[in-house]
Amino acid sequence: MNFNLPPSFISLPVELLTEIIRFSNPKTQASLCRVSKGLNFLSIPILYNDIFLQSFSATYKCLLTFSTCPALGAAVRLLHIAYNTEQSSTEGGVCKHAELLQNALTLMPNLLCLAVNPPQTERDAYENAISKCLFPKLDTFIWSAPFSLQLLQFLTRHRDQLITVAFNFEPLEPITIYRYSLSDAEPIILPGLVKFYGELHHVRLLGAEDTLKSVTGQWTGQESTDFENCMISLGQTKRLVELDLMWPVLDIIHLEIISRHVKTLQDLTISLSSVYVREHESNDIRIKTALSRFPDLLKLSIRNAGHHEPGKAKFSLDEDYRTVKVWGDRCPSLAICITPRHTRWIRCEGHDADNTIEWVPTPLVGEARKWYKNAILNDIKPGWKKAIRQMWPPGVMVRDALKIGDSELMDLLEYSEDEKDGMEEQEIQEEQEEEGGGEGDQVDLAVAQSLQSDPTDNGQGNDNDVQDAASETGAE
Repeated sequence: MNFNLPPSFISLPVELLTEIIRFSNPKTQASLCRVSKGLNFLSIPILYNDIFLQSFSATYKCLLTFSTCPALGAAVRLLHIAYNTEQSSTEGGVCKHAELLQNALTLMPNLLCLAVNPPQTERDAYENAISKCLFPKLDTFIWSAPFSLQLLQFLTRHRDQLITVAFNFEPLEPITIYRYSLSDAEPIILPGLVKFYGELHHVRLLGAEDTLKSVTGQWTGQESTDFENCMISLGQTKRLVELDLMWPVLDIIHLEIISRHVKTLQDLTISLSSVYVREHESNDIRIKTALSRFPDLLKLSIRNAGHHEPGKAKFSLDEDYRTVKVWGDRCPSLAICITPRHTRWIRCEGHDADNTIEWVPTPLVGEARKWYKNAILNDIKPGWKKAIRQMWPPGVMVRDALKIGDSELMDLLEYSEDEKDGMEEQEIQEEQEEEGGGEGDQVDLAVAQSLQSDPTDNGQGNDNDVQDAASETGAE
């Protein structure tokens, strides 16, 4: 093959040239197409392999190119049309785009993924154009707009190859959530469907009970009864292992509904409201009960949990569930949750981080200690390690959870030998004060009185109250 290139390029293998072109930016790829016939032969499949169109003019030019050069369509594997709806509503000729789109799609026999966010004013025209096409290799279809039965018929014609389907789901940016009235629509059967994105109401339309493994859903309803009907539909799937509820923020009752009907989950991501502080012990028990219904759960992510008061636990379970509390936004902590089949290690990050609680399988205590040191102490924001060292209540919780002694915990927190000796001397001094009475008794008495004077504390105490009482007694 003659590339009409300098000798230094002629010596490069075709495979290496292909990779160089593949990792070039689109402008460079387009320029290489005009250098020689050889580079054009290599660049065209790469340049048109993945097409992403965001504007009216870009879509028009691209579709017009396919009408003048039909051979280019064979190179297209992914076509994503994401209109700027405000722009498309003010420009004309969108109907002509639908015709160009239909003509171009008929020239793409190798298309694997079709993602369309059509102009609102011409949604029907785009839906009609797409529904008339047939793609022998299409396995991913994303439609980010309201749809009709015509689109379901399009899916039926591709039932044997579709693996991923998304309705009203834009993977790049949020779009308006629509509520559709397709209650009378008969379910279609997609025997190969594995992933679904979109409104939870539409899961029942796809009839993929034997193959569906992952659902990323949005919930737009108001009644818990409707939500439960959706979960009943999901519960009929035999292999569903991943559920991500992107929107909205849910309440505990929704978590309980999920746990009653979808028990095969291994990966659950939800957004819970910000009511879970340490005063709500009943909520902790309800969360524990709900999570215990997932025997195979491997990962739990709770995001956008909302604001909480500094110093209070954002998420906590009772001691029987062996979960270490998160101590507000001052430091991270490590938590252990035991499900019927597995032991889970949870990393809980602070309020000003990403507010994520993540389950990570770690079977051995030794591995957990190593993970704690590397993932928590070394990879967190500056100053958090110092916060952990200054706050012994979380330290004691971690020590008890890991079943290690004070010295091993100090090693994890990287105490120096002098600091260790100082801590030991302080503990000996405290023991002597307890045995001999004196000021130690006064401190304990002041602390007890401060706890008894707060009727809302429920016997749990408060770190700030203890510190204030001790300082007042010392001043006396």
